Amino acid sequence: MSRLPSLFLLWLLSYSCLQAFDPIAQTVLPRGGQAGEKVAFTIRGNRLQDVQEIILYRPGLAVSELRNENAQAVAGYFEIAADAPLGEHPFRVRTKEGVSYLRTFWVMPLPSTEEASTYHKKQKRHQEENDTFESPQRIELNTVIHGTARQEDADYYIFSGQKGQRITAELFGMRLGHVMFDPYLALLDSQRFELGTCDDTILTKRDPYLSFVLPADGDYILLVRESSYRGNDNSRYLLQVSESPRPTSVHPPAGNPGQELTLTFKGDAAGESKQQATLPANAGIHPVFAVSKTGQAPSPNSLLVTKHPLASEQEPNNLPRDLRGQAPTLPVAFHGVVEQPGDVDWFLFSAKKNQQIRIQVYARKIRSPLDPLIQARAVKENKALGNADDDGNYPDGKLDLKIPADGDYRLMIRDHLNRGGPDFTYVIEIAERAPVLSAELPYAENNNSQKHRAIVIPRGNQIAITPNVARQNTNCEVTLQHSELPNGVTVTSKPAPRAPTNFPILFSASKDAPLGSTLTTFTIKDTKSELSGPFHENIHHVEINNAGSFCSTRNERLTVAVIEEAPFHIHLIQPKVALVQNGTMNLRIEARRKEGFEKAIKVKLPWLPPGVGAPPEVTIPEGKDEVTIPINANSGAPLREWSLLATGEAKTANGEIRVSSSFVSLTIAEPFLKGSIDLATTEQGQDVTLVCNLENLQPFDGEAQLSLVSLPHKVTAPTVTISATNESVEIPLTIPKDVRPGKNKNIFAQVLIMQNKTPIPHQIAHGTTLVITPPLKKETDSAE
Repeated sequence: MSRLPSLFLLWLLSYSCLQAFDPIAQTVLPRGGQAGEKVAFTIRGNRLQDVQEIILYRPGLAVSELRNENAQAVAGYFEIAADAPLGEHPFRVRTKEGVSYLRTFWVMPLPSTEEASTYHKKQKRHQEENDTFESPQRIELNTVIHGTARQEDADYYIFSGQKGQRITAELFGMRLGHVMFDPYLALLDSQRFELGTCDDTILTKRDPYLSFVLPADGDYILLVRESSYRGNDNSRYLLQVSESPRPTSVHPPAGNPGQELTLTFKGDAAGESKQQATLPANAGIHPVFAVSKTGQAPSPNSLLVTKHPLASEQEPNNLPRDLRGQAPTLPVAFHGVVEQPGDVDWFLFSAKKNQQIRIQVYARKIRSPLDPLIQARAVKENKALGNADDDGNYPDGKLDLKIPADGDYRLMIRDHLNRGGPDFTYVIEIAERAPVLSAELPYAENNNSQKHRAIVIPRGNQIAITPNVARQNTNCEVTLQHSELPNGVTVTSKPAPRAPTNFPILFSASKDAPLGSTLTTFTIKDTKSELSGPFHENIHHVEINNAGSFCSTRNERLTVAVIEEAPFHIHLIQPKVALVQNGTMNLRIEARRKEGFEKAIKVKLPWLPPGVGAPPEVTIPEGKDEVTIPINANSGAPLREWSLLATGEAKTANGEIRVSSSFVSLTIAEPFLKGSIDLATTEQGQDVTLVCNLENLQPFDGEAQLSLVSLPHKVTAPTVTISATNESVEIPLTIPKDVRPGKNKNIFAQVLIMQNKTPIPHQIAHGTTLVITPPLKKETDSAE
């Protein structure tokens, strides 16, 4: 007897165990490198065997000599172009079986050095050599230090400087997006006196910086630590110590697309500086770097590029009566500064009756410390039309108004806590509300915004996404458009109707699709006009429940990848009948498993039509091939045909894998019957008959079964048979003597109709009342 079948089965089982789905990229070291250099890197994590590529989101970075060290490490070189954009460069690791979460590598302008430490194998820990004031690590200026702020750790760095020399120390900690790390920075002189300290900042997103002019020749010491001494081995930082400028604000904070503009940078220790800039052609928030003879700022300031005509603040404008001149018509973008505590700025604009306008503030979004509060008032009546503070989770408020009459209107802005200063810049856009579309993938799990954000399709299989669609000032149907996809990948979706806020999109990979990936641009488009909007992703690297996100990356392109075959397929079986309003249905889901794969599969319906409900998930048990999931439709579910699919997720021997079924059609139909049940009153122990009045809405063949639901405890009623011609039916109730008396308002009827040998259950006759009272006491003759 040949042993080939047995050997083949053993190979198949071992192969499925070796497949490493869902690779994990935990850390990348080093965290950054200098522009123009070739930097060796190591990415550590799990299930990283069979690495195929590093997916890079932004230009200026290339990968060479990529290789597996083992299943927990990938190594290679980042080749950084000399003109690579400074700052964050997102990436993912793609293996044959999956795509990792998004991580970041940082491009810096200066050469690097490591924090001095020795690794002790016996203690399995690093012993730092710069953890006391008396033994600081000497560094050269214009250097980036790669360090770690461990628990109860303080890192000291000493450098030499000259009187009048500008020094900037800026730390990249929280921005690296690894762990919740709140760094603290201080400058000390040789006598240990503090010359400056910094903890959280708005400009650098909670990371500290110091910019100072040295008061004398000599040595100075920088102290780095976690603000509460609660760091760990993952609390890594990049500390740039240089002679570069570090302005705290840019003026003006706004410009028009393509405009030639003279920018004034303020807040630097060496004083104000000016430079010419040509603004980008596209509207939005853009970075601008201050540059001087001694270098470029470690990180940018932010400036708003707006398509609206600009109007600068004209002092005095602290009071409404200060406003002079002709009011600008809409659209307009005001910009200014809340220059000191208690400062209030007023602006004047003109609008027409019934104009629907939006007043949008940009302050924190351009990294200003201002927490804006705005108010709009009519000039003629001096009547307040509305005010705004925060916009949801954003400190920058917006105000939507319908203009009551032609005329001039005033707008006030101040800080919520009446703070102010030269960095409290703002921009206020006022324009008629225009229709806007955008889309984003929903978060699959609390405090884990990265889960299921990459679109990963196993060969010969499918995966669905259900993006959330945001419609502003429009209620249009939308459809999906996309740029290049991996070879062998197709997309199936139908236009999303006006009512749902999300809709399903199915990605399919052919059996012979080559392994690979693309960064794909998706667009949401109105089916009847040229209106379109971006489909983006917003990844939160550091987030805490109820505290929000602390470090995020926004991308306008999504990763789409083809990976090796999954060990199972999911099939949602086409329903044979419609789901009626106020009805239920059991959907059947089958799993087709590869030989040797027996794991349990969690199944869910990732998208449901409006008015349709279902359990969050059901499970196909280990070794089984089928499960049903109940769904229901309420009375307001739209009557139409929808496309529905299911998604299954399983834990393999080495990681998790997720696939989806094909679409099936689900029709929502009106009920066959509606009805009402007459009010009934009885006593304990006295049986009663309920009359159910019926109205036929659509014909059905044969007989149906009607039963009462939600009867009082111990009260019973038989199931009765009805036909489409019945106008009413009597249902006898058995009322025991020991039944609890009272009003029972939740009784209704369930009708079971058979069609295509399939039951169609639905509920009718809600809202009846059955009153059960204690027996009346018999009157006795009291006469003698």
